[in-house]
Amino acid sequence: VDTSVFRCLERTLGETAPVVPAFIAAVTDARFLRQRGIPVYGFLPFELNSKALRGIHSKDEHIPLDAFAKGVETMWSVVRECAGS
Repeated sequence: VDTSVFRCLERTLGETAPVVPAFIAAVTDARFLRQRGIPVYGFLPFELNSKALRGIHSKDEHIPLDAFAKGVETMWSVVRECAGS
């Protein structure tokens, strides 16, 4: 948590969402980067209701269009903030 990226996430998202270390029971390729000393952050910019969350990785996985649009806006905010810092 003591990195410029983590602080950027706190600045950008901290007022609307918690920015905390968390363990998520899922498999990603992040372990290969971490093995090389590269910090990796999981970030889901979409606000999903419980129905959408239950559908993750199912055969009909999808998110509502308004949640997607808001998520893209959120992601751009993070990119702009972090690229400028």
